[in-house]
This record gives sequence, C-alpha cells and structure tokens, in this order.
Amino acid sequence: MFNLCHGKDILSVVTIYDILKINGLVKPQKRCKRVKPLRPLLDTQECNEVWSAGYKGIFLMGNNVYRHPLTIADSRSLNHFVKEYNHIRPHEVLGMETPDSMHNSSNRPYPEKIPKFGYRSNMKIMKVC
Repeated sequence: MFNLCHGKDILSVVTIYDILKINGLVKPQKRCKRVKPLRPLLDTQECNEVWSAGYKGIFLMGNNVYRHPLTIADSRSLNHFVKEYNHIRPHEVLGMETPDSMHNSSNRPYPEKIPKFGYRSNMKIMKVC
C-alpha cells in the first residue's frame, strides 16, 4: 500500500479494514465487553488532566513532513511536557503565572449520563450533517 501511494494519502488501518470487510476478505473480530471505569473519566483535579485524540493514519505537518499519531512510547515525553507546561513554566498571557496556579477545579460533579435536552413544542428540530 505504501509503494502505491508514494507517501501521499495513505489510508488508515481502520479504513483499509473497512474496505476488506465490505469485499468479504476479513471476518469481523469479536468485540470486548465494555467495562465501567473505576473512576469518572472527567473527574479532573488539575488542568489538562484528561486528554483525547482521534487521529487516523498519518498526517501532514506544517513543514510538509508526514507523521504518525502519538504512540505509547511517546506518552512519557508528552507527560513530561504537560508537567513542565502546567506546573513549571510561567506563561506571559497569564501574567507570568503557571496554568496550574491559575486553575480552579469545579465543585460541580460531572453527570454520569447527560440528560436529553427538551425543546419547546413550537420549535422545529433539524439534524445537521
């Protein structure tokens, strides 16, 4: 696949799997049973405590170099950067304070399930794709 694409527009593993699945060339894998987390995912005590990323495949950087998304091996470097960024390095926009010193945790609990929003009967509900 890499030789055919010449370093451009390389498909993600998920996309390749979906193409193979549509053509009957792979069998779906049995999904693992979802386990409830031990603690709420968004019960954060510090700024930037919850990170999330959804990169698929490689992406083009500003210097026209293709990069792969973060891997497990990169997490140590990321954790070191986050600690330095939030707790050690002052920021000019914060009056030379650290983000950690400026962060105030909310005392409101995050709901386990967000309730459905109710619209008035005279409103038209439309789905935007």
